[in-house]
Amino acid sequence: MLASSGAVVEMEHDLIVEGTQAGLARVKTEVTTLGRRPKITPAEPLAIVAAYEKRQGVSELARVYGISGSTVLPIVKPADIARERAV
Repeated sequence: MLASSGAVVEMEHDLIVEGTQAGLARVKTEVTTLGRRPKITPAEPLAIVAAYEKRQGVSELARVYGISGSTVLPIVKPADIARERAV
């Protein structure tokens, strides 16, 4: 009896996995990207870098654009590195 209930559970698991994979495949064909929408537009990182180069702080930029400081840092760090190399 235990073996038969184990087989039923395994079959249900396989059906769930199959349904999930089919759903993801369908969404990938309909939608260009999966996941959350970005909080900033594609043009805003350039504005963020320009403001950072004018010595505006990371926390201030985060407040202005409505994002966290940990989102701002990866945007401004490459600009920071480029500025250090230019000096």
